[in-house]
Formats: sequence, C-alpha cells, structure tokens
Amino acid sequence: GCHKQQAAEKTRPVLVTTQTVALADYAPRTSLTGVIAARTLNNLSFRVGGRVAERLVDVGQHVDQGAVLARIDPQEQESDLRSAQADLDAAQAQLTQAAATYQRQKTLLSQGFTTRRDFDSADQTLKVA
Repeated sequence: GCHKQQAAEKTRPVLVTTQTVALADYAPRTSLTGVIAARTLNNLSFRVGGRVAERLVDVGQHVDQGAVLARIDPQEQESDLRSAQADLDAAQAQLTQAAATYQRQKTLLSQGFTTRRDFDSADQTLKVA
C-alpha cells in the first residue's frame, strides 16, 4: 500500500504557469541620496568680463581647443570703447592746445613780449601732453 502511494506522488504532474513574452522598456525607478561632484574641475579665465549673451555649446559636449564656447554681450565693451575714444579725443585736443600755446610763447619770447617763466611753463605743458 505505501509503495503505490509514494509512486503516485512521484508521478504527479508539476503545475506550470506561462506568460507570453513581449518586448518592453524597463527602467526601474531608484531613489538615492548622496553628493554629486565633478570628476574633473577646470579653471577657466577670460580676457574680458561681461554678461553671457549666447552659449554655443551644451553641458558635457566635447569641444576642440580654440572653439568659441559663448558670446559676451558687447554693450559693456562698446561703452568702454566710446569712453576711451572720448579720452583720446580730449588728450589730442590738449596736445593741440599745448602746441599752439608753446608756439605762441616761443614767438613772444623771441620778440621780448613774454617772460622766460611763461615760455618754460608752455614748454613743460607741451612735453607732458
């Protein structure tokens, strides 16, 4: 009796469930905590400062040496240029005036109508201008 019962238990079919296989995207959601740090840190320097008007590359994008990465708003540099041009114009006007004063004092000195001190002052002003 026992043998037959054990043999019957051994030959029982195993229940199996099946499922149709289909291609699907698998992206498990994982939540982690930690600190993010750059693998490498590059110190960058620029010839001029200003507000970035246009960024020409994306973060992580490979760039070649000498490639333009961004464009700076030119308003500040244009303002500096106008200011420097005005300073140059003023300096040229001072030079022209100092040269005219020197020539006038030189002529007056040769005719005896001015002092040596006034001539020397005009000469020094011309040299400084």
